[in-house]
Amino acid sequence: MDNGGKVYYYARPTESGIFVQPYVVHNGGTDAQLWVFVCHIGQNPVNFTGIDLQLSDDKQFSIKARSEVKELPDGDGIIQFFNQVVDKNDEDALRYMGMSGVGKIFMPMPGDSNDDRYLNAYECSRVQDMLDLYDILRGKKKT
Repeated sequence: MDNGGKVYYYARPTESGIFVQPYVVHNGGTDAQLWVFVCHIGQNPVNFTGIDLQLSDDKQFSIKARSEVKELPDGDGIIQFFNQVVDKNDEDALRYMGMSGVGKIFMPMPGDSNDDRYLNAYECSRVQDMLDLYDILRGKKKT
């Protein structure tokens, strides 16, 4: 970053599907922000506005774009994505996802999409690790 801050993130997914990845922007001291990268990678564009996370029988969260959804060529297909500072709803969704270790991610549209899929324990663990880093950098959690 130009101001001397650091960005902590995982490499973006390369396979087709829908994904959610938090990342942390740290400007020094306890000044840290939690951001989220949400994307659809596929052959054709869809009306991509966000995702839904079904994390238990009674826990469903939506992470909707509050900024422009961008679209870029990606290999033989496209990537549609947005980045935004996490709000309370987004953070609740990510924390529940990190703690639960299971769930389903899908696009909020009528019917099933071939991009709908179950979350795996590895990606939930990575979400939890990023949340832990965010809490440590803000002084809310000890290492």
